[in-house]
Amino acid sequence: MKRGQVSIFIIIGLLILFIVGFFVVLEGIEKAIPEAEENPIVTSVSASLSSCLEPQLQKAITLVSLHGGYFETPPYEIEDTFTQEYSLGIPYYFFNNKDVAPTAETINEQLALALESQVHECTDFSYYPYNISLSSTPTVTAQMTTDDVEATVTFPLEISTENVKYTLDSVSISVPSHLFKLYTTALAITEEQTKNPNLLCITCLSQLAEKNEFYLGMIELKQENKYTLLYILNDRNTEHETVPLLSFYFGHSFIQGAAEENPLITPIQKQIAPIGYVYQYNVIATGKNLTFSDDSSVFTIDPETGTISFLPEPEDIGSWIVTITATDADQKKTETSFVFEITDVVHSELSVEGFPYFIAHVGEQFSYTANVTASESVYFLDDTDLFDIDTKTGIITFTPSISSVGSHNFTITAIDTQGNKAEQQGYMVITK
Repeated sequence: MKRGQVSIFIIIGLLILFIVGFFVVLEGIEKAIPEAEENPIVTSVSASLSSCLEPQLQKAITLVSLHGGYFETPPYEIEDTFTQEYSLGIPYYFFNNKDVAPTAETINEQLALALESQVHECTDFSYYPYNISLSSTPTVTAQMTTDDVEATVTFPLEISTENVKYTLDSVSISVPSHLFKLYTTALAITEEQTKNPNLLCITCLSQLAEKNEFYLGMIELKQENKYTLLYILNDRNTEHETVPLLSFYFGHSFIQGAAEENPLITPIQKQIAPIGYVYQYNVIATGKNLTFSDDSSVFTIDPETGTISFLPEPEDIGSWIVTITATDADQKKTETSFVFEITDVVHSELSVEGFPYFIAHVGEQFSYTANVTASESVYFLDDTDLFDIDTKTGIITFTPSISSVGSHNFTITAIDTQGNKAEQQGYMVITK
């Protein structure tokens, strides 16, 4: 055999050995650095983090919703009209005759900040059977969608077990929520107000809320040189049991006197009156020397006091849309419409009137009476350690201590003698 042929065989053999060795090394590298998404250890850690982060995201949503889309202090903020010293953290959406509502991008950023403040609740890895290290502070992005809120938490994490290391770069979660719909409804209400800066049409604004089956509440805050309406959007009328209930707070500020140029009527929810029982309702309105009128065929409102009082008869049974009009001394008018139903039996439904935005101070007695609409006797229950509601009268009385400073959510439940229940959620801020 010639020397050249021997050399060729040697070269071919070396190439084969090199190729085999390359694939052996490559296989070893693949075993040392497995694909994260296919590894059950990484999958388990990711699932555990998701289950922990989802309730933290829900807390962030509730907090941001209660503060009109903010976690940090808003640029235009409603002041505490009781002490003028403490921040409520609730934003103006309409201020100095301008629309100053936050953008959706701003609220997404605030959601991310709120969740970021909660992430530490989920980074205790001591109970895992392997070593997990966090190489940097987690970062968060969040996004409102029509029916939920989505968030991604970026770590990254390094997971070590049996001399093998894995990485988990991020975890994505989502929870069902009406936050985006509440926000866009608040925008619609603000846009409507911006069109007529010095006029108030509460019926118009209520209709915007009702399009999404939301309840619109309102609290008047009068100051020396400013008049503020604090709006509360609540999705309690929706029937989505899987979506946690939310309240969305925001405010409109007016030059003192401008908002009072026209009468103002507090929105009236659906009213039910059974035959054989005296029905009574006091229309709440503000304005100068008001007189009241109605377009109902079954009752007549007291023109001076705004009180509706009458005894429904069997021939009155039915349902109507009733409009109440308030007219001031200058013949300026405002009106509100509501559904009025007269039933042939005692209606078993009951409801707890919406609560205002409560503010209490350490060392000062706080008192409030929960109001209900009911055709039977009721008793009351609460779900908070902050106070005890009187089971018979619905009176809440307590003196906050220093340990209770902060924000508190609570639910009041009314139960009638037929076993029917009605709940109302409340929110209280306690300051020093």
